[in-house]
Amino acid sequence: MAHEAKYDVCISFAGEHRNFVRGVYESLTLRGVECFFDEPHQVELWGQDLAERFDEVFRKEAQFCVACVSREWVDRTWPAHERRSALARMLEEPGYLLPVRFDDTEVPGLSPTIGYLDGTLLSPEELASLITKKVKRRPRDTYLPPIPNRLFAAMKLDPADEDAQLRVLDQGGAFLNALVGLSEDERALVISILGSGCTCTLPDSTHIPMEHLMRQLDWTPERFLTAFRALRRLPEFSLSGMQESGASGDLDVFDLVLGWEPRTPKAPPGPATDVASAMIREAGYQACGDCHSKALDRLDFSRTSSMLDWNGDEFEVLDANAAPPALREYVECLLEDGWSLEITMDQLRFLEPEGIAYDVIPLSDQHDSECIEQARVALELLLHRAVDEKGTDQDLEGSRMGGGRRHA
Repeated sequence: MAHEAKYDVCISFAGEHRNFVRGVYESLTLRGVECFFDEPHQVELWGQDLAERFDEVFRKEAQFCVACVSREWVDRTWPAHERRSALARMLEEPGYLLPVRFDDTEVPGLSPTIGYLDGTLLSPEELASLITKKVKRRPRDTYLPPIPNRLFAAMKLDPADEDAQLRVLDQGGAFLNALVGLSEDERALVISILGSGCTCTLPDSTHIPMEHLMRQLDWTPERFLTAFRALRRLPEFSLSGMQESGASGDLDVFDLVLGWEPRTPKAPPGPATDVASAMIREAGYQACGDCHSKALDRLDFSRTSSMLDWNGDEFEVLDANAAPPALREYVECLLEDGWSLEITMDQLRFLEPEGIAYDVIPLSDQHDSECIEQARVALELLLHRAVDEKGTDQDLEGSRMGGGRRHA
């Protein structure tokens, strides 16, 4: 029987490993993996029949169950209850239980030939990374990552300014909640304006020609007016720039201007249309138009974080010191000139001091000599672009290695 997963993974453990599992849970959360861990659910679990609830979780509600196997885990009552539920699921789905051994205790009902990981050799972050690669990532619904670093970059925030990042994160959460409260047409109107509107008047507002908007939405005037009037009644949104003429509903139109200001206690007051606009645009980072639209239909803002995986291979963000010396020398030059750098498993990505991102070149996992030489040439071009104000974007595009794409 197929089960619809509420969680990507649940973790069964004895109390001796609670601190370790808490670290795994925190790391998984940053990576966008939905993990059941009891501590965040204390209020939800208060007053429930825990035997019944945990059976639901460990037998039905997760893609995988990670078992932290130890003598204590085998001997104690609650882990034994969770184990029985997980083993019952294994009868339907072999491979559901993923053992992580902290000693060689034999597990009743679990074949000794089942593959396992040695928990004594793994940090919480390393185990979280392996779990992330194991689970089949599901499309998110109504989701903003806990660290939307692409959103921060789009907002041109100082990476060291935690207060600014927290402010944008609170405003982003408020905007997501605002979208949830809109009707389907109201939401489509907001997303179309923010996604295609002019950014010159941000953070106060954005504007878009009505002719362009109506062509994009492909709505009748009556349908548009219904959504427009409903949206205008909401205090956090401001709409202006349109005049109605005649009883027939014909429109005398100019630019339509949209502004958004959060009205929640947590989010700081003031215009935040720039945050809303950046969220809509970054939701489609490196995606085709169809995938961008589907993500926005689900209110899935996973792509605002480079820490999340949407193509089956997790982005492993490395420190510049992890790069080979021939590459690191040029990286350090860029960093000295105010550039920021992200090295992933398969590419180098740079961010100018002005906040314009460049995807540069692909890298092999081994950083072979040919690849390093390509990186060196590309970095020289980028460094030249950074210090030579006479250089043009066209010159850089014509010389750059690897077919990278510029993102505004």
